[in-house]
Amino acid sequence: MKASTLLRAAAIVLLLHSLGHTLGGVVFYRPHSPAEASVIAAMQSSRVTAGGTTRSLWDFYYGSGLAVGALSFMLAGIVWTLARLARAPGAHLGTILVWIIAGCLLQVALCLRYFFVLPALLLLAAAGLCGAAGWVQLSTRRLSPPASDGRA
Repeated sequence: MKASTLLRAAAIVLLLHSLGHTLGGVVFYRPHSPAEASVIAAMQSSRVTAGGTTRSLWDFYYGSGLAVGALSFMLAGIVWTLARLARAPGAHLGTILVWIIAGCLLQVALCLRYFFVLPALLLLAAAGLCGAAGWVQLSTRRLSPPASDGRA
């Protein structure tokens, strides 16, 4: 399979993760119990003032969730763009892919520790697809003859 195809698949998995986080975990989130509703109400009524602006603890929580969602969408877009770049002859995406894989694996650990299994599985799949794309790209490069620079 081509590196570009693997990276497109990773971008789609990351997009699904982003949609799940942003829509299911933030925008359309509803409390599951009266106790949870009372915690949210307490967060909404607790106010903090900084720099002349007053926000509730809920504003910080909700805004942080939206910020993480925005960053997740951005990562999906970056990986989609890398898929296009991977098609170029001589493209070397190794370092970028290593950072993306490391970030995804770190998020897997955080999801398993603080959140749920489903987002961890999606991030693990994305890391695996990015890793496979990097491996394919390196394998293809090793099998190709070196490019001539035109000097004889």
